[in-house]
Amino acid sequence: MEAEGRWIAAAVQGAFVLTLGVGALCDVCRYVIPNAVPLTLIALFVAAAAVAPGPVDWLSHVAAAGLALLGAGLLFHRGLLGGGDVKLLVALALWSGLWQLPGLLVTIALAGGGLALVLVAVRAVVGIHAGRQSRGRTFARSRSQLPRLLRSGEGIPYGLAMAAGAWLNFAHGRLPGP
Repeated sequence: MEAEGRWIAAAVQGAFVLTLGVGALCDVCRYVIPNAVPLTLIALFVAAAAVAPGPVDWLSHVAAAGLALLGAGLLFHRGLLGGGDVKLLVALALWSGLWQLPGLLVTIALAGGGLALVLVAVRAVVGIHAGRQSRGRTFARSRSQLPRLLRSGEGIPYGLAMAAGAWLNFAHGRLPGP
């Protein structure tokens, strides 16, 4: 039974990483995180808890999710986060629990800052070259023809930063797991 539980835990962790990847890709391409992503992460947490070798501190995990909902809800109210970002952060906070939540939030913030810097630089380069000819072809006739990700003044797909922060925590053994 123990070997079976480890196999299930490994499958859950793989599904966790894959689900985050889908959420990040959707956010980058469409600036939308489908509801299925955070719902799947929550279901995966319950599955991981079911095969956890020891007791699960449910209070810590649910409290972390509640705090994330309050904080991210305030950012949503102020127009700083989208609804999908809020739901994704709540699901990730559920995985982290109270004791790992500060580290997760710092890692997400650092990933978000790095993403913002990269996007500012890329958008500046793209803006300089927009409308120029290259080998007889126009790079982009107008700002509206650029992908949304490359347009200056557009938001940042923060789901990518959340996924990167969670992946970094996972690589250091802090996520996933109840």
